[in-house]
Amino acid sequence: MRNAIFKRFMFVTGVVMLLFGIVIYYRMGNTLVKSTKEQMFSTLRIMDYTLDYNDRMHEQLRKMQKVYRQESRLTVISLDGKVCADTQIIETELLENHLEREEIKQAVETGKGYAIRCSETTKQDMLYVALRSESGGYVLRLAVPFRGYQEFSRILIPSFFIGALVTFLVALMLSNRLAKSIATPLSKMAGTLFIQSEEKENTQKETYAYPELEIIAESLRQSEQCMNQYIKQLKKEKKIRQEFFTNASHELKTPITSIRGYAELLNVGMVQDAMQQRDFLNRIMKETDHMTGLINNILQISSLEAKETEIVKAEVKFASLVEDVVHELMPVAKQYQVTLQWSCEPVSMWASEQQIRELFTNLINNGIKYNVPGGTVFVSVKTCENGIQIKVEDTGIGIKEEDRVRIFERFYRVDKGRSKRVSGTGLGLAIVKHIVEYYGGTIQVESEWEKGSTFQIYLPGKSEENVV
Repeated sequence: MRNAIFKRFMFVTGVVMLLFGIVIYYRMGNTLVKSTKEQMFSTLRIMDYTLDYNDRMHEQLRKMQKVYRQESRLTVISLDGKVCADTQIIETELLENHLEREEIKQAVETGKGYAIRCSETTKQDMLYVALRSESGGYVLRLAVPFRGYQEFSRILIPSFFIGALVTFLVALMLSNRLAKSIATPLSKMAGTLFIQSEEKENTQKETYAYPELEIIAESLRQSEQCMNQYIKQLKKEKKIRQEFFTNASHELKTPITSIRGYAELLNVGMVQDAMQQRDFLNRIMKETDHMTGLINNILQISSLEAKETEIVKAEVKFASLVEDVVHELMPVAKQYQVTLQWSCEPVSMWASEQQIRELFTNLINNGIKYNVPGGTVFVSVKTCENGIQIKVEDTGIGIKEEDRVRIFERFYRVDKGRSKRVSGTGLGLAIVKHIVEYYGGTIQVESEWEKGSTFQIYLPGKSEENVV
């Protein structure tokens, strides 16, 4: 039995290590290629915004190439496939028509495209990314040497073999100990049961040992159920954390890429026009403000989840607080042509004023930005049985039924197209939910698509902590 356990354990370890290495190799390789493409597309968008198509494009491309990579190749191609400018070829009229190139064809048809192939000019594998210009009848193409999987393998393969060797050595010791820990107790149990069965004259009495095994089996089954629940909870939490970090990384990467692109263009002197320089600086400030708000919201959610940060509580008077929040958001409401109305009974609660203010600010702000011109946001606060009832109603775009269960997820956006046009981090409702749960309350949502939404919150009142 010990040998069987040992061999199977080692076999499974080997298979898992092999599969893990294969999966990691391809996943990381694909991730590297995808990340490179996204960066190249961002670069092309900035170039399209900066490039003057009516003035010596070849010289402009040469300057832009210094900002990106020396080994890169920049090309401007008309929509009929003619090469207009190229950083590696001066006499572009000698080049063949590029309309049948895969990336160019995709860019002409869909707006952007990419391809990986061997370059006829440089005789090496290249990653081509093409983007149709928004300001003229041209396609911008950027090409870089492609060494994705080969370059990555030089790092992964030695690390994999070292990790596999260490894992097998550890598995060797653990499997031997595991075999002993399983086989020895079972052997003792079998010997005990055998002795008991030999000493009993009545065969029916031999069954006395089996109830003990049933108890052990039942205990194991109960333990297994508890463990399964625990593992499911761990997996759920792990998935939530992974999605959170993935979304946070994506949300931060976009403004960072834009800031770096604008800063590099300003640094090399590509932008000489004072008005355009101010525009670039304003864009940089806007992106940094967005990142600051995003980081602050992430820290706030982490603090609420950990429940370890000391919260300073005091008596919070809802009437004055709601009035302050409404007046602070009046300029935003005016910008979106939305009317704010509120009604608040003289209630108070022992809580963190900052958290309650954040709760109202996020709910009212959402009601404004996801509203329609001429719409209304109505806020009401009143006492109810053993607590406080808060309602925030709007006449906005509403929430589809399939989205309601996900609106409190971090970074989830109901209307993706609208979310790109309005400022925000996608964390507001997640913060609201955490604040409500922190005070033991509940939150309900009623909504009808294109007619509006109602967020109803109940905060319980406690005789020693809350004052109502």
